[in-house]
Amino acid sequence: MSRKKITVSIAMAFVLGVIVTLSALFIFRKYEISADRDTDNTDYMGTAIISGFAIPIPNKYMALVHHKIGLSYSDGETFEMAISVMDGSYELTVQERASLDSDIAGWYHLLKPFDELAIDKGSYVYCVYEDEGETVLLAYKEADEEHVFEIMVRCLDIDQIKYQTEEELIRKYESYILIADSLLRGAKPTDEEDTPTGKVFVSNDMHSNLQVVLTETFVPYDTIYDEAESKLASYRIEDNFYMIAQEIKPGSYSRKSYSDSDRDITVTIVGEHQCRNKDAQMVMKEGTAIWTDGEAKVKSAEIDGKLIYYYSYTKKYQSMGEICEKYFFEAATNMKNGTIYRLSAHSETNAEALEIDTYTKFLTIEEP
Repeated sequence: MSRKKITVSIAMAFVLGVIVTLSALFIFRKYEISADRDTDNTDYMGTAIISGFAIPIPNKYMALVHHKIGLSYSDGETFEMAISVMDGSYELTVQERASLDSDIAGWYHLLKPFDELAIDKGSYVYCVYEDEGETVLLAYKEADEEHVFEIMVRCLDIDQIKYQTEEELIRKYESYILIADSLLRGAKPTDEEDTPTGKVFVSNDMHSNLQVVLTETFVPYDTIYDEAESKLASYRIEDNFYMIAQEIKPGSYSRKSYSDSDRDITVTIVGEHQCRNKDAQMVMKEGTAIWTDGEAKVKSAEIDGKLIYYYSYTKKYQSMGEICEKYFFEAATNMKNGTIYRLSAHSETNAEALEIDTYTKFLTIEEP
């Protein structure tokens, strides 16, 4: 394996990356975790096929197949994981971890150099690094003699990790390898066609109100409701945006997601209950502190009589030897019924995602 792609994740996208040149031989210590798995009583909800490998999906959390990232696996609240298949042997990956360390350290803050972790009869080589304040786990596991599974994980629970020490953070991210192993220990090569992109697996006890919507019918208006089917807000929809998912989490939020595939912009509308007396402006300020270290400034604009607070920011990453950018936009406004109307948007290619004018219709809101 002379060259290897390393992907870096952001939001359910995980499609950032860097090309790594592998070179030197090193010997390093191996951690080990043992578990009683002689009998597999796991309840599976289906099988995802990516790049010639069939991966059984346990009936836990949520999985999404995407042609760019392979398999995305998440509990929707605390972590996101991306699994893809890469060319190259696991043995050589282990031997040449010094080159991986060097290359990652050249771009990011390396918290833990590549090490090996044994789980039952399998092994993972992994590292933990920080990219602009975001901590990422990168790991590899043998798929067959000529391929490895690449696993990337980031933690979504900012409140849970932002006060942890560096050592605590590393231990937490190492624990996600066990979750990856619950997926990959049953993976096998197959000649079947890959699972179509957009296929979603949702466990019986998670996101029971999540609906994945694939439609080609455009509607100019939409409404979000709470669990009691009470109207939270109605809003207009920008041209060429089609709904792709909707979810209601009782007592917390209601959300719908829309996508314009031509412009590569995804928008999520959320109606959420105010938490700890935080209003829209406070939520936006907290967001800039978490995601941009306070570099992005919260601005305001009035749209159809509503005061909208918003900010946008850009994340840079390297992919295939080139510096690329991903664009993010966040907006919020206070509602009379005590909820906050939020809009989150992102794009991997289109800088229009940074502009509030891109979302004028979505931010034209009618309260109940």
